[in-house]
Amino acid sequence: MINTGIKISYLFSKILTKVVGFIIKITLIFNKKAKQVKGFKEKYDTLFCDFFSRLDDGSEKVIHRDNCPICGCDERLFKFTVYKFPIVKCGRCSFIYREKTISHATLGRWRMKWTDLYYKSRGMEHKIDECDYQNQVDGRARKLKGAFERADFDPRGKRFLDIGCSIGTACVAANSLGMRAVGVDIDPGRGHFQTVFERYKSDFTFIDGDFTQLKLEPRSFDFIMSTMTLDHVVDIKGFIEKVSVLLRKGGSFLVSVPNLDSMSNAVLKERYARQWMITHENFFDLPHLTTLLDTYNLKIYKTWTAWHPFLTIVRNPMELTIFKEFTGKGKRDVSRTGESNKKEKVQKRSGKDLFRRCMQGEILYAVASTK
Repeated sequence: MINTGIKISYLFSKILTKVVGFIIKITLIFNKKAKQVKGFKEKYDTLFCDFFSRLDDGSEKVIHRDNCPICGCDERLFKFTVYKFPIVKCGRCSFIYREKTISHATLGRWRMKWTDLYYKSRGMEHKIDECDYQNQVDGRARKLKGAFERADFDPRGKRFLDIGCSIGTACVAANSLGMRAVGVDIDPGRGHFQTVFERYKSDFTFIDGDFTQLKLEPRSFDFIMSTMTLDHVVDIKGFIEKVSVLLRKGGSFLVSVPNLDSMSNAVLKERYARQWMITHENFFDLPHLTTLLDTYNLKIYKTWTAWHPFLTIVRNPMELTIFKEFTGKGKRDVSRTGESNKKEKVQKRSGKDLFRRCMQGEILYAVASTK
């Protein structure tokens, strides 16, 4: 069960998000600068259709999910289809998941093609060098410090496991904070960054394989992290059960998933689904994530949401409308010193961030511990 404080905060944030989302919807109708929102689907339709046409000719094996991944119920209500894949809602617990899917390896290859197209559309090259890698490590280290502070966790000398570690930036960051890190990943998309990955792979223990099938020593990790991974997993019960077995008593499990209660989903609905749900198997909100973790004696004691840097489609209209008061309307007084202007910027950003924190961002974070 979720504690009362988290529950009240969640309900307040959910109501505020829906109200502000409705205001933004109305604003989008009259805001010409926000018309870019409507163009996202058309830009990537060609890649979607070319890829998923293979489902029709039988070249890709379709995996059927006849039961709810959380409660096991076989009753489901159809919501909508995202490129051949029906998104359904469980008739008992209301959990939303994809009824049909294809192999993780195939989705991984498609996701990299999709990402390449995204970078090309912005005139960018999809690659990183050692300098970029180190910058990512530094950023991860800052985020990990923040997460440890929120979780009231001392990392020094502790064992750290990152499930879905990709190119290992979180593991290298965890080592820099005094931990002993292990990373697990099965995603073939890592090939785009193989050169820089090989350079840093020796800095932590890397295991290439399916996490649920690995034989690791029980109760061997103090802190387990899974960021934006659980939503891609077909067998989520087996995944969480494995986490509960590996986590030491009193250890912490940090999980993040796309947030179904987010502002983006409230405003864009199916347009949001087409860009966010296309490679995702499960769609979480806080109550369903709590139910899943409770099943395996993992109690959530801290939650927060964040705005995903990739999904700027809602934030741009919000900057132009709802946050206008926080970003400032009038001209800046050029007679002020540079330091004064800097302080002014910080104050305005703080007001804007405070307002955002009161609403539901695109990513839901939760920290759970063994009961």
